[in-house]
Amino acid sequence: MSDKLPNFKKLPKLSRLEELFSYDPVSGKVLRKISTGKGKKGSFAGHIDDRRGLRIGIDGFKYLLHRIAWKMHYGKDPDDYIVFLNSDIFDLRIDNMALESKAKRRSKKRKRDESKDNIKPVARFSAEILVSGRL
Repeated sequence: MSDKLPNFKKLPKLSRLEELFSYDPVSGKVLRKISTGKGKKGSFAGHIDDRRGLRIGIDGFKYLLHRIAWKMHYGKDPDDYIVFLNSDIFDLRIDNMALESKAKRRSKKRKRDESKDNIKPVARFSAEILVSGRL
């Protein structure tokens, strides 16, 4: 990939992830193998992060759960952005995730922004203030 790779946080070792979680690539479920803090054995791993999907705390650091799922399936850190093919950031099935370069993401954003340039404002607003019943 010609673009400089994004500065992603290095994920924990695969052996550590497999010690803590099980991942089913067909259902997309990441379950805890052991109880840690508030998370009980057998429960779904991660919590909702409003901006970016699901996050998980591991050994004092927070990671995006879809990146953990990717590593557990492929055995290595994803080397680019992960996109969700059905646009559902909570659907962690491996068939729903794909890698996308920074250049491709920029190109798609530029196309979306260019399509917005042709939109004209439709509504106009005006206001009147009455003081003692007069304008």
